[in-house]
Amino acid sequence: MAEQLLADRAKPLVASLARGTRICAYRSLGEEIGTDAVWNLCIVAGLTLLFPRVTSEAERTLEWVEWAGARSVESAPWYKGAHGVLEPCASLPGVSTPDAKVLFIPGVAFTEEGHRLGMGKGYYDAVLDHRQESLAVALAFDFQLVPDVPLEPWDRGVDWILTESREIRACRPNALTRNS
Repeated sequence: MAEQLLADRAKPLVASLARGTRICAYRSLGEEIGTDAVWNLCIVAGLTLLFPRVTSEAERTLEWVEWAGARSVESAPWYKGAHGVLEPCASLPGVSTPDAKVLFIPGVAFTEEGHRLGMGKGYYDAVLDHRQESLAVALAFDFQLVPDVPLEPWDRGVDWILTESREIRACRPNALTRNS
């Protein structure tokens, strides 16, 4: 139910993107809001999905694999990679810089100002640190919206937060500056 509500909330954003637009996606973990309905919506809209694969746990780096070939995300070949996250199969080529218009970003908690608490490994903070003009969008349950999250100098925030019942447009926050 929440996954479909989230996909409904994402429809206007997806509809605003031109066919072939590259977006960075991710496979949700069991405790995160389901994302497959959003990705399948993107597939129907003709968007190009890129999914992350860990290239180095020590350096906390990702590469991005263009997803193609199946009619739904669920039917693509996945394997459990680092930290139990579903990743594209290792034989598919990847790129280190995704050059995507939209970056969908997971997290544990978010503030309405766009501050983000991740899982503590820093993979997505690095992705956000190297983005150019990409829109960073968090997908979350309503209960993941909190008044405050702890921040470190390397933490990076998001521009939008989509939940099953809300769309929040935050400014690009500096991780160490609280918006009033």
